[in-house]
Amino acid sequence: MDISKKNIEWLNYKKMNLKILCFSQAVFKKASDFGFDALRVQYFIEPKKTSKNFSDLKIYFWQRSKDITWTLVKNLLKDKIINKIIFRNTPDPFMFGLPIPSKEDVNKYHMEILDKWMNKEEIEKILSDFNVFIAPRKYEGIGMAFLEAMAYGMVVIAPNTSTHNEYIKSGFNGYLYELDNPEPIDFLNLKDISMNALQTVIDGYAEWIKSEGEIVDFINKKSNTAPLNNQEKRILVVGNIFYLSIINVKNIVKKVIKKLLINFK
Repeated sequence: MDISKKNIEWLNYKKMNLKILCFSQAVFKKASDFGFDALRVQYFIEPKKTSKNFSDLKIYFWQRSKDITWTLVKNLLKDKIINKIIFRNTPDPFMFGLPIPSKEDVNKYHMEILDKWMNKEEIEKILSDFNVFIAPRKYEGIGMAFLEAMAYGMVVIAPNTSTHNEYIKSGFNGYLYELDNPEPIDFLNLKDISMNALQTVIDGYAEWIKSEGEIVDFINKKSNTAPLNNQEKRILVVGNIFYLSIINVKNIVKKVIKKLLINFK
C-alpha cells in the first residue's frame, strides 16, 4: 500500500471523529499530524523471575516473514560459536517459499527445527532456557513476541524500526541492526544487556499499570462539548483495535475495557 492510500485511510478515520489509542510512537505521531485526539501508552509484560546463563549462546528464532529470514540471521551470527538454535518454521499467512536451513547449517549451529505451533508452556520453557531472541518482524504495532522475550531477560536482536527501537537501546538492553545493511552482532556484555533488558521491563511494567486509569479516562472523556453515548464508546474501542490491526490488543487492554463494559449495558 502506498503512502497516498495510507493517508486516505487516516482521512476516513478522521471523518469518524475517532480518538486513537496508540501503542507506538510512530502511530502517535501520525495520528497527531492528522489532528486526532490521541493518547500514547507503552505496553509491557509483567517481568519474570529469571536469571540467564551466558556461558553458551542459545538462540530462538521464529521465521515469520520474508523480511527477516534465516539468510539474514546467518549474516548477523556470522562465525559465532552457537550452542543451540531453535528455528521455528511456522510463517505468517501467505508467506511462501521462505528459506529453510541446510543440513550443513543444522549441524553447524546445533539446530532444532520446529514445524508446529506450540502451547503456552512450551514457549515459556524456551524463553526460560534460551538467552538470545531474534525478533521476527520488520515492524511491530506493539511487539508482543520480543517484549515477552525481554520480560524473561533474553537479549533481543531486532531491526532498527518501530516499535523495536522504542524499547531497545542498542548495546544497552538489546541489539538493533539496519535491515538494508545488517552487520554481525558482537555479542559482548550479554549478561549486562540481559539485566538491563529485565530492568527496562520492570520499570516499564510499573508505568503501564499506572496508565490504565489514564486509558479509561481517555476513552470515557467527552468529545468536544457533548458526552459520548454508548454506541460511540463502542466505536472508539473497536476502532482503535481495528486500526492497530493487532490481535492481542484486546488482551492487552482487557482490564481497561472490562472497566468500560459497565457503561455499555
